[in-house]
Amino acid sequence: MSIVSIKNLNINFGSLDVIHNISFDVDEGDYVGLTGANGAGKTTLLRAVLGLEKIKSGSIKLFGTEFNNFSNWQNIGYLPQNISSFNPLFPATAGEVVGLGLLSQKKFPRIINRRDHEKILNTLKMFGIENLKDRPVGELSGGQQQRVFLARAMVSEPKLLLLDEPSTALDPATREIFFETIGKLNKAKKVTIILVTHDVGSVGHYANRLLYIDKRVIFYGKFSDFCSSADMSSYFGSSSQHIICHQHDKI
Repeated sequence: MSIVSIKNLNINFGSLDVIHNISFDVDEGDYVGLTGANGAGKTTLLRAVLGLEKIKSGSIKLFGTEFNNFSNWQNIGYLPQNISSFNPLFPATAGEVVGLGLLSQKKFPRIINRRDHEKILNTLKMFGIENLKDRPVGELSGGQQQRVFLARAMVSEPKLLLLDEPSTALDPATREIFFETIGKLNKAKKVTIILVTHDVGSVGHYANRLLYIDKRVIFYGKFSDFCSSADMSSYFGSSSQHIICHQHDKI
């Protein structure tokens, strides 16, 4: 089943063509590395899937449902690229921020129960930050805040996880733990993942499909197809293509 289906998508910012005639499908259990140069439209594309960008034309389906009729947002976890807009004076602990990821599933009155507290603690443990549970989130370092927001995106056990540059502000050890964790979610629980990254050289360490855009789709498919493509060798240059393929072959 297609989890995300995009057809002939176009997005403009004023007179600027940001996304041009993009079409692709993401199937259940896919792990897609979405990459491209600065200004290629990666974040805009991800935000369009969430309804955060106005589209000029084209269509988006989520879990087989037309976007305008889709309501099961609890099935989608999202980590935005920039959390610097977060108000450091917001009076909430790390555990309470993570708990916000569960509230969308609840009907009024929205109350965190004992089972929810267990989920929150287990998710904090997943990222090695259970000791921060009762700390005000505004007092945490940038890297700690990033992990808290990652935990918020994952606490509801979403079926689709959208991550925009998730390793920002993470130290190398934490970054490795994070990618191992979401890799296990993808393989063991069939969580579908779209991960935006600038690091095309190492995206193949964790993703099984590559979506490279530059306002339009340059390539979408398996890494093996990318590595054998003469068109991609011509587009990137054989040296750059070799670097991407070499990293993927290390898996």
